[in-house]
Amino acid sequence: MSAGLIALLAGPVILIPLACYTLAHRRDRGATWYGVLLLTIAFWSVAYAWELLLPDREAKILALKAKYLGVVLLPSSWIGFILSFVGFQPPRVRSRVLPVALVWAVMLVLAWTDGWHGLFWGPNRLYVVDGY
Repeated sequence: MSAGLIALLAGPVILIPLACYTLAHRRDRGATWYGVLLLTIAFWSVAYAWELLLPDREAKILALKAKYLGVVLLPSSWIGFILSFVGFQPPRVRSRVLPVALVWAVMLVLAWTDGWHGLFWGPNRLYVVDGY
């Protein structure tokens, strides 16, 4: 197992308990969004490791689509955390995060339906490098 893969799997071991602790302290400024941000990074990391470990192309594409959920949640949760942490009120944070989330939702739909239209990734091939 490569060092990069170990890091992808070790990250969530740290991030998930930290996110749970943060979410338990939701009253603190920015804590909820920070917990969501940490969970999003943990999800992406696990999905990426899963993608690297899968042997065939179709399974890797499924894992890639799952990983993309983490990719599209990251900007929204990051913006939500920043705005919440600097003191914006929750309605104002939501009004700023929603347009970003809608753009990324469209991108997620394009990613998940790429097999029908080929607009997102296009043709792809599987090359094995260092056993992954």
